[in-house]
Amino acid sequence: METLISIVTPTYNVKEELLDTLLCVSEIKRLDPSIEYLIIDGNSQDGTLELITEYHRKGVVDRFISERDSGVYNALNKGIKMSAGKYILIVGAGDTLVPSKFKKVMEIVREEAPDVVYGDQLMIDPETKKVRRCFIPGPFSIEKLNFGWHPPHASTLVRADLLKSIGGFDERYRIASDIKMHWQVFSKANTVVYVPEVLSIFRLGGMSNASLKNIVKANVESYRIAKELKFKFPAFVVLGKMLWKTKMKFLTPFVKIDEEVRQFLERGVMRA
Repeated sequence: METLISIVTPTYNVKEELLDTLLCVSEIKRLDPSIEYLIIDGNSQDGTLELITEYHRKGVVDRFISERDSGVYNALNKGIKMSAGKYILIVGAGDTLVPSKFKKVMEIVREEAPDVVYGDQLMIDPETKKVRRCFIPGPFSIEKLNFGWHPPHASTLVRADLLKSIGGFDERYRIASDIKMHWQVFSKANTVVYVPEVLSIFRLGGMSNASLKNIVKANVESYRIAKELKFKFPAFVVLGKMLWKTKMKFLTPFVKIDEEVRQFLERGVMRA
C-alpha cells in the first residue's frame, strides 16, 4: 500500500510525554493503514528508546533511529529524508491528534491533494490537562503572512515534495525554524485547505515558550527570518505574530469546544 502521510516525531528523554502521542497515533493508524510513523530520537537515556522499541514491535512505530543530533530541527530533517509519504506531519512528543477529526483530513488529502492542509489546535496545561490557549488560524490568505501569521505545526500537513523543495528546516535557527518553514511553504503553495476543526492538542512548555529568555530569542530569530525572506516590514511581522498570540489567549475562554474533542480531553488524551 502506498504511504500517504508520514508522521514524524523528534524525541530526547521524553518517556513520560511520548506515551500519549504513541497511543493516539496507534488509533489513527487503525483508522487508515496508509499512514507511517517515524521517530527520530537523539540518543535518549531515560527509557524513551525502550518505549519506542516496544511500540515498534507493536507496529505503531514503522521506523526509528536513535543517535546524537545537533537539535530538534536536525532531527526533523533526518525524519523528512526518511519519510515515504506524500505528506509530512510534524507532531511533538506529548502532543496528540484527535482521531475523529483526522478522518476529514484524510478525505481531503485523497480527494483534493492540496499542497497544504491545516486546522485548529488547543493548547493544554501538561499537569491539569486543562485548555489554556486556543490556536485558531482561520482561512489562509497570502496577505496574512505580512502580519506574522502561521498555523499550528501539529495541525498542518505539507506535501513532502514542497517541504523538500525549500530544504526542510533551516538548522541555523534554533527556536523559530518551524515558523520560517511555514512562511516559505505558504508563500509557495498553490492550493491550501483550511479545516475549521481541532485537529491536535499541544502540551504547553515547548522550546519557544519555556522561558522569557527563549521567548525573546524566538522573536529575535523571527525578525531575522522575516528580513531574510524579504518581508517589507520585518518588525511589523514579528509584532503581528505576538499580537496574534495575545488575541488567541484572550479569545480562549469564549471558544466552544465540540463534544468529540471534549470527550477526548476528559478521558486524559487517549488514556482511557
